[in-house]
Amino acid sequence: MTIRFGMFTLDEERRQLTKDGEPLPLSPKAFQLLRMLVAQRPRVVSKEKIIEALWPDVAVEEANVRNLIAEVRDAVGADLIRTAHRLGYAFEGAVHAGPRIAARLEDTLRAYPLVDGASVIGRDPSCAVALDARGVSREHARIRFSAGTARLEDLGSKNGTWVNGARIDCPVVLREGDKVAIGTLTLTYRLQDAAGTTSSLDLQLPPRPDVC
Repeated sequence: MTIRFGMFTLDEERRQLTKDGEPLPLSPKAFQLLRMLVAQRPRVVSKEKIIEALWPDVAVEEANVRNLIAEVRDAVGADLIRTAHRLGYAFEGAVHAGPRIAARLEDTLRAYPLVDGASVIGRDPSCAVALDARGVSREHARIRFSAGTARLEDLGSKNGTWVNGARIDCPVVLREGDKVAIGTLTLTYRLQDAAGTTSSLDLQLPPRPDVC
C-alpha cells in the first residue's frame, strides 16, 4: 500500500519513504514507527505499544522510542508528529492513499498518469506506461519525476525516443506540451493539475543538438 502526506510518500511494499520522489534515509525501526503512527492516526499510540511492536520480548528504555521519534521528525518535520505528554505520540498530517499523480502523457485515446519517482514506458504490460504499438521496445524509455521536474531518458531502445522531433541521447527535462514520440505513437506531456519484438522504423526527423 502507498500512502501520501504532503510532499511525502510512504511505500509499504518497498519499505521506503520518499520526498518529491527522492528516497529519504530512514532506519527500519523508524520506518515501522512512522507506518504505525500513520495507520493509527489521529489516535495517540502509547509508548508501551510502540515498545511492544518494535522490540518484542526485549527490554528497552523509553529513550529508544524518543530517539526513533527524533529520527522520524528529522525526516518528515516535527509538526507532523505530536507528543501526548506522558502517553505517547500521534500523527497529525492529512493522508491520501495511492501514489501522487504528478503529470501525464496523453494521446487522442487516453491519458497515462505519471507518479513521483520513476515510470517506465514500453511495450511490456508491466510498464507504468504500457504502449502496444509498432516500434515500441519492451522497456523503451523512463521518466523520473522529482521536485516538480520530469526527466525523460531513452533505455537503449531500437528506434529511439524523440522530443519535439529530435532524437534524445541523454536525459531531457520535459516541458508542458512537449511532444514525445515512442515508436509510431506521439504523446503530449502535461503537468497534472493539483513483450514483443521491435519493428524497424524509418524515422526521418531532424537532429536537435541542444537537447542535453
